[in-house]
Amino acid sequence: MGYKSEEQLILSAMAFAKEVGKSWENGLERLLRFCVRNPAAFLTPRGKQPLKSVDEVDEAYLKKYVGRYYAGRYRAIVLKDVRTKPDPAVDEVLKAYKKVPPEDLNRIGEAHRMSMQAENIVGNLLEAYIARLFELKGWVWCCGETMRSVDFLKDVEGEDIRLLQIKNRDNSENSSSAAIRAGTKIEKWYRSNSRTGETRWEKLLEYCDANEDERCTEEGFYKFVADIAGAMRPVEELSPEEVGE
Repeated sequence: MGYKSEEQLILSAMAFAKEVGKSWENGLERLLRFCVRNPAAFLTPRGKQPLKSVDEVDEAYLKKYVGRYYAGRYRAIVLKDVRTKPDPAVDEVLKAYKKVPPEDLNRIGEAHRMSMQAENIVGNLLEAYIARLFELKGWVWCCGETMRSVDFLKDVEGEDIRLLQIKNRDNSENSSSAAIRAGTKIEKWYRSNSRTGETRWEKLLEYCDANEDERCTEEGFYKFVADIAGAMRPVEELSPEEVGE
């Protein structure tokens, strides 16, 4: 059985947060209230249809929702090993098409795998960097995949609700999220153009006013990445909870 009202759901979510030792956050409450009033914004449960009302949200789903929020907000962003096995055919293609010497193949393959690891976390780092500014300007960070195809929400009373999807590059959106956004009010911003390499940080000013010291920039993003990496303990010392597993 699901919840009978918005307030009942919020009270249960508060209890779940307390169970795992987390302080209740206004941002999480705003996300939940928005999703209750717009059920299609909830992530669709695996193997089911999109939710249509609050009474379809059960205790198990809500616990996972609250857990995802806190994991997404406070997890350490780490470079995880690529778990797939290298494809030996790739080496054969490099030898045949690019005349790569056999002795260089291991080095190139390892560099490629490291690049893949880095690409997998750029989006997470980008969201966390932008959140530092946006949360000062009345936006909520939809961390932990708490809303379908939405990364930031602004629901300030007396203003139009704004939903924003963040992408690292213009070609990094999959067809699924594009279809979800069609016909909705979800806006989209991406960091860089995949063909020209040009960045679009100035376009973020369309979503919030920021003075010169507050603005997000490419240089600021690089410094943020370096600071996050520099402050992190060795991966092997982190617990599964700290990396959101």
